[in-house]
Amino acid sequence: SLPVTDYVTHIHGIEKSHLNAVTFTRRHAQAVLREICTTDTILVGHSLDNDLKSLQFTHDRVVDTALIFNGQNGSTCSLRDLTATLLGQDQEEPHDSICDARVTYACAETATLTGLRVAEVPRTVSKMGGGHGRGRGAHAGGKGAGAAALPYDRTLLVHRIPKSMATEHVKALMVEAASLVPEKIGAVEFGRDGAGDTGKCNVVFASVEHMGLAFNALPGEAKPDTGGFDQKKVTIHTAGPKGQTKVFIKIRKMV
Repeated sequence: SLPVTDYVTHIHGIEKSHLNAVTFTRRHAQAVLREICTTDTILVGHSLDNDLKSLQFTHDRVVDTALIFNGQNGSTCSLRDLTATLLGQDQEEPHDSICDARVTYACAETATLTGLRVAEVPRTVSKMGGGHGRGRGAHAGGKGAGAAALPYDRTLLVHRIPKSMATEHVKALMVEAASLVPEKIGAVEFGRDGAGDTGKCNVVFASVEHMGLAFNALPGEAKPDTGGFDQKKVTIHTAGPKGQTKVFIKIRKMV
C-alpha cells in the first residue's frame, strides 16, 4: 500500500500515532457492513457516496442529507452548516465520526418527521480562517461563529434579477404590491465576482404573516418550482439603453 502523506488531522482528529497499531483494514470494514446490513437496512449519512466509494461497498437503500438539502448556489452543504441551520447546534472541531453520525441522523429524522424543507442551507463563517463551508469535512462555524441562520419561514427569495435592478427596486416592488416594508433586504448577488447576468437576494419580513401577505399580493400565479416551493413569475419594467424594457423576475417562498 502507498504511504499516507497527509493525515488531515485538522478534519477528523486522527493522528499518525493513533494508527500505528491498527490492523483493521477495509476488508474488515466490508465484512462488518455485510454482517449488519440486510436488503431492508437504510444507511443514513452526509455525502454518503464518498464513504461508500472509499469502502468499495454498494447499498441500495440510502438517505443522504447532502442530497435532501442544497447548499448555496447549488453547492453541497457542509454538515456543520446543515446542523447549525436545522438543529441550531454548533459541531465540535475537529470532527468526531460518532458525533457526525448522530447529528446526520437527527437532521434526516427532523426532515422526515416535520416535513421541513430548506431551499438553501447558508454557508457560515469558518473557524479555520474565515473561509466558507464546502461539502463534507469543511470547517464552517454555526451560529456561534457570528453568522445567524436565515429565518426561512418569513423570507422570500428574489432571483433572476437584471443588473439594472438594485436593492431599492426590490424594496419598492414589495411596498407597491403589498404596502409592506421588508425588515431586511440582502444585497443583490450577481454570481461569483459579479460575473452573472442575473442576480438574487433574500427579502426578510417581520413575521410569517407579513411574508405571506407580500407574496400573495405580488402579481402573477403561484406555481411550485422544481423543488416544490411556491413561486411567482413577476413582470417588471426597467430602464435600459433603448428605453423601457420588460423583464421577468422570479420570487419564491423558502419553505
